[in-house]
Amino acid sequence: MSEEITRIELPHPLQVEVYRRMSSAERLAAGFRSTEFVRGMLRARFTGLHPAWSAEQVEATVARRMLGKPE
Repeated sequence: MSEEITRIELPHPLQVEVYRRMSSAERLAAGFRSTEFVRGMLRARFTGLHPAWSAEQVEATVARRMLGKPE
């Protein structure tokens, strides 16, 4: 049985400063863009690994991964 290792990385101080200068709406929009970027990267990964999968299979796998569940 493998042990899961959690690693937390702190943001760079300049990144923190940029976020502090943003409005709440701008920070929320940045969060949504980040989430969509990750979803797109996962879609590309699973499509490349499993070219025979349907779009529905890819999306279901992406959703599971985003929820922290294994492939």
